[in-house]
Amino acid sequence: MNSGVVDVSQYSSWKEILLLEEVNRESLANMRKEIQRMLATTKQQKTVSMTIKDGLVLLVELHDVLSANLKKKGPLMEILKTELRFRKDKKDLSKEAQRKAAREAEREADRLKRIQKQAEAEKRKKEAERNKREEEAKQRTERDKRRKQGGHHQQEKRRKRPQALVIKVSETLPYAEVLRKLKLSVKPADTNTEIRAIRKTMGGDVMLEMEPSCGITESFRKSVEDAVGGGLVKDLKPRASLEIRDIDSLTPADEVRAGIERKLGGPREDLTVNLTAPNGRQQILAIVSLAGGDAEKLVK
Repeated sequence: MNSGVVDVSQYSSWKEILLLEEVNRESLANMRKEIQRMLATTKQQKTVSMTIKDGLVLLVELHDVLSANLKKKGPLMEILKTELRFRKDKKDLSKEAQRKAAREAEREADRLKRIQKQAEAEKRKKEAERNKREEEAKQRTERDKRRKQGGHHQQEKRRKRPQALVIKVSETLPYAEVLRKLKLSVKPADTNTEIRAIRKTMGGDVMLEMEPSCGITESFRKSVEDAVGGGLVKDLKPRASLEIRDIDSLTPADEVRAGIERKLGGPREDLTVNLTAPNGRQQILAIVSLAGGDAEKLVK
């Protein structure tokens, strides 16, 4: 039997229908014989009532109707078989369509899951890159801040470094003798100077360290030289180095020095200027070495 074709004979209800049809045919055949026998009898017996004769005629007509209907029922049963076969085919097609739709839906769901996973992975990757950039920027900011703070602290430290005078000792002028002469002859208050500390250097010399709020005045220096001798006194001032950028390559060092001294208010014997070679834009860099106090004035 071909797949998709319904064999209605396998169902008990269908078998019962066929059996009833066969019984009906036999009953109609017997009925036809009996009617014919009765009709033959009425022809022989003239005394049969009209009611019986009329009833036999009606039975003949009823038999004919039933026989005709039974004949029509055969094609109708074939039509029913066809309809059942069509319904089964349609049902099978519907189930296959449902299975196909389910498979397609499953494939689509898998595809959407893959797309979602890829999108989530891409999102995590972008978030990681963004967090990395933010962290790097934060670290750079912190480094710059620490560097600026460190430079600020160093600058503050340089600003607070006191000026000092170093007095050279010798066999004829030992450390104790220098202290004695200073105590007798030098009066810092008279020269608006305040000594912060008197220290002994690693070489054994005497160092007079000034308070950061005041420098070494000429009158104070002269009083120290008068007490111990001019050739033995030396300034110990903090030094600084500054860079001046984007200077025209034709500018000489003397011109740079003159400009710095104008800003400082006068010439400086301890100021030196060194120029670098010009770069591709024909600009040079001036490296200036000068006293720490003068450097502070220039950067303010």
